[in-house]
Amino acid sequence: MIAALLGYLGYLVMATYFLYSCHLFITSRGVPKSWPLIGMTPAMLLNFHRLLDRVTEILEKSKGTFLYRGFWFTNTDFLATSDPQNFHELVNGIIPRQIEKGLIPILEHVAEQGLVVNLQELFMRQSFDLATIIVYGYNPKSLSIGFPEIQQLNYGDNREYQSFSFLKYLTREEVTNKLMRDYSANMILAFEDTNSTVLTWFFWILSKNPMAEKKIEEELTRNLLVEGGDLQILKEINKLVYLHAALCETLRFFPPVPYEFRTPTRSDTLPSGHCVNEKTRILVCTYAMGRMTSVWGEDCHEFKPERWITGEGKIKREPPSKFFAFMSGPRMCMGKDLAFTLMKATAASIILNYKLEVIPGQNVSPRPSVLLHMKHGVMARIKSRRV
Repeated sequence: MIAALLGYLGYLVMATYFLYSCHLFITSRGVPKSWPLIGMTPAMLLNFHRLLDRVTEILEKSKGTFLYRGFWFTNTDFLATSDPQNFHELVNGIIPRQIEKGLIPILEHVAEQGLVVNLQELFMRQSFDLATIIVYGYNPKSLSIGFPEIQQLNYGDNREYQSFSFLKYLTREEVTNKLMRDYSANMILAFEDTNSTVLTWFFWILSKNPMAEKKIEEELTRNLLVEGGDLQILKEINKLVYLHAALCETLRFFPPVPYEFRTPTRSDTLPSGHCVNEKTRILVCTYAMGRMTSVWGEDCHEFKPERWITGEGKIKREPPSKFFAFMSGPRMCMGKDLAFTLMKATAASIILNYKLEVIPGQNVSPRPSVLLHMKHGVMARIKSRRV
């Protein structure tokens, strides 16, 4: 009888300890313990009903980055991070690799062969490859010697695409292939068109303004070249004030989206005195806005990067309602900083290593479209500065 009672008490103690352990697993706000073989799986399963909050608590305790251990034989370990600097490094690490392995070999080939290249096609292919790498984790290598035909991307038809879940993470919902395709297409088009359009117009307008190009060259040499001639582009990219200003000036003249339609959600009177309502279609003329003397002054038709630089030598921030290239309010482009990083890294790599000579006599004009592409692109000859 006593033995049975002791056995019963033993089971009761074990059950109590098990329940207490489960309670600690569920209510613990610290970093979960990694057990032999099973890793941290119990802690995650017992908190599955509040998984997002639990992950947030762990990341808070781990200063933003945490190594999760799963079952030892399932290859489910991963590094979770909420640190903006880590995310910035992950995305920005793609840019120099793609410039080094994608863009530079093409420029070297064109320079060595004495060829003429369409800058618009060159930058569209570079931006397309970068966009698909960031969105899908897949490089179509459209920026290759000979400019091969661009592959059609069909989400759901390729295992590489199916394994990518970044967009699912962003939307926090069950995403169908159609919705994933729409999100992907939107991100790729936005990324590709902004960067390729601005870079094409940038190098064309630099060819018309040699003094501005000279100032950029001097700034790049001063800030990016270290002993031995190595480039330190991304580490020092925030020091490239004049290059940033020149890109802003290009965007003022040639915004990727030259006009947009908007419809009010309620009746209102605009500052100009015009009355609008839910049936009024408003055409926001971004292209024209960048050329208004009433907005930018009497010198608005001059390419003048200095207008974007303060007396202290820093970038002058204009309100989005005046500089509408990246829109404003809730529809402000989330990829603005990434776009500037790519454009500055690309422009710096080209200007420091090559001399672009735009072929004279071309008819360079915008294509009638919702996107400000050139009608025929712009042809240029590329020469290496190392020769």
